[in-house]
Amino acid sequence: ILRRQVFFPIARPVALDEHDQIRVRLRILPAVAIVTWTVDVKAGRFAHSTFQGMLLCKEDLERTDLHFVPRLSPWGEARRSVLELCDGQRALGEIEREVHGRHPTLFHSHAEAAAFVTEVVTRYAV
Repeated sequence: ILRRQVFFPIARPVALDEHDQIRVRLRILPAVAIVTWTVDVKAGRFAHSTFQGMLLCKEDLERTDLHFVPRLSPWGEARRSVLELCDGQRALGEIEREVHGRHPTLFHSHAEAAAFVTEVVTRYAV
């Protein structure tokens, strides 16, 4: 497998004896580039995450809570509109006009809507 090498440190050095067992659990979330790892040794347990190194504002951190009930922002609604309109029946120009019409407070011109649609379509459409 051709992958980069990575290093998953623990909080402090641990002395090991020859037959000590080490248990390592990795949880990899590739879509958001987050890895968590837990290392169990006789000297204790170490739990870490790349998430702990991320710079997040308070509001973004609150949105990661499992009890958070999300709703789309106006920009999220616009993105959803583009994706819904990519139904294999509409031409790109029609999608641009429709998105501009649905979200006039976000896109003050057809050109702004077209740029937004292009960003979404080039990433998600086939």
